Amino acid sequence: MAFRCCRKRYEPHEDLDVEDVENQYRAGRKESLNLPKDFPMYVISVEDFLELDEMRPHQELKEEKLVRIFEHSMGPVTFISHEWSGLSHPDPGRKQLLALKKTLWGFRSHSHKFAYDPVALMRQYHKTLSYKDLHELTKGWLWIDFFSIPQEGACRTPEEVACQQEDLKDAIRSLHTYVAHSSFFFILAPVQHHEMGRLMDFSSWKSRGWCQFELTVNVLMGAKPVILVQGLGSVKKVSARIFLHFAPCLAKFTREEDKLHISDALDQVINAQVQRLRSQGEVHRLQMLECLRSLLTRRAEHLTLFKRLSRTGSLAYMASRDKCIIYSGWTQLHYAAARSDVESVTRLLGICEEVDAQTQQADKDLFLGSMLQPMHMWAAFSFSEDIIHLLLDAGAQVDCRAKDGNLTPLMLSCRFGNLTSCRELLKMQADPNAEDDMGCRPLTFALANDAEQLVKPLLMARADPHFTWGGLSSLHFLGLTSSANSLELLLQQGLDINMSCRVRYFSRTGLYVTLGMLRNRTLRQLFWLADGSTPILAAAALGNAKVVQTLKASGADISATNAAGKDLAQICRISCIPEEAFTPYRLTHATPLANADPVLLE
Repeated sequence: MAFRCCRKRYEPHEDLDVEDVENQYRAGRKESLNLPKDFPMYVISVEDFLELDEMRPHQELKEEKLVRIFEHSMGPVTFISHEWSGLSHPDPGRKQLLALKKTLWGFRSHSHKFAYDPVALMRQYHKTLSYKDLHELTKGWLWIDFFSIPQEGACRTPEEVACQQEDLKDAIRSLHTYVAHSSFFFILAPVQHHEMGRLMDFSSWKSRGWCQFELTVNVLMGAKPVILVQGLGSVKKVSARIFLHFAPCLAKFTREEDKLHISDALDQVINAQVQRLRSQGEVHRLQMLECLRSLLTRRAEHLTLFKRLSRTGSLAYMASRDKCIIYSGWTQLHYAAARSDVESVTRLLGICEEVDAQTQQADKDLFLGSMLQPMHMWAAFSFSEDIIHLLLDAGAQVDCRAKDGNLTPLMLSCRFGNLTSCRELLKMQADPNAEDDMGCRPLTFALANDAEQLVKPLLMARADPHFTWGGLSSLHFLGLTSSANSLELLLQQGLDINMSCRVRYFSRTGLYVTLGMLRNRTLRQLFWLADGSTPILAAAALGNAKVVQTLKASGADISATNAAGKDLAQICRISCIPEEAFTPYRLTHATPLANADPVLLE
């Protein structure tokens, strides 16, 4: 369920005492989402933010009364998720500040050309935002970690440092509640260099554990609009579908011990939703939440896969006690296979549950089409190697097709980044070169998900790396959708890093592209730039700076042009990739590691 904020503009009271409010807050206020906050949610108004010349720490803003504790009557809050570009300061070069300010001014003046995620557009996984929505956002409030959480660098005494460390721990434990109480979700990821020299962009943001966690909570609590700011003038709405590839407990953290908090916090968020759904009798949503629980906390060292599965044991009986319960076309075998419940799968097959039963309704929240069989659900969510053998012994087909989209289980395992099911399906001779209705193959999904661990077994199983999708090679597809982690594997297959492509608009897949281009300006510009391009030009067309850098380092020809005669520099300007992103970064202003803040909310 999405959290909906009151849209009324909050007028501050002159006699409001922030300390009194904070003390009342800590004394025990009840939250509407049943998610306790250990540290208050401090926010800054968009008006005050636009007046700032640099990002300043929480303590300074609090002294000047520029931040205040959020209350539901205040209006919409935008949660800003970003990766720090410095060791002790989130934005020493002011690039994130300037990008966010320009975006907010653009929304306010209706001058921004708002783009949409191309893959989401092609698969119709998007909801449009009106200029009214965006203008309303600019009259609200912002939550940014540096503004909203006490910072050690702003402490003046040892006592203040000790207090700050306690507040920081409380804020970290409350982070998921800040996401849940926000109305918009911004990914602030302009192309820039980190203070220590590495390139930062959207792909590096996706690799950070806290960033994955924040977006995942946003989806679990209702998927508020996700807006990606990639630089000055480069703003797009992205589909929340990317969270399906995430495993926050396995991502990168400044402190490894934060992984323990991530798992517990995800569990808390899911439990809050379970309580709500249980009271409403929404059996299907309850079942799918339990599938997500194991998917999102997978392979966390302190968790076992089946640690919390017992909670779902009685959910099936909330609606009925019949042996075959169908909710929107989903049978109990679908649910049991998805949540790795071997015992229930065995029992259900023993009482003749249909192994090829098909769902009659799509689950758009999880980007699942209709007509899925239990084998599809196992491939997407499960980590049990035993269940596939039970399903196959009962008559399931390893390459069974979902009539809606013509998807195979192997395609779903690659779409969800499930290495366990991918390996098991390949062992059972699943077809690695099968195509869905859009011409996508398992390797297509693996490349799009940046899942190098899936690409390797697919290639070993003779997945064809030379296939084309609407005229785009696998290298072009990699450039358009990922961060090039699998580049070396593809080059080892003999692919030419400088191959050019021509979009086949009148092929089966090309028709989808053509229809999308007719409907949307984002797709028109993207495929106009991609037509006749080399992989490095295709990556630049999407603004994928990390891939451009990787391809350039691997020997890609930077003098090549596309069918429209545009070279790399021209395409980078169109897609708002700054030129300095591809020049060596000098560490003249780098902060020594010994002086770095050990705790950064990235």
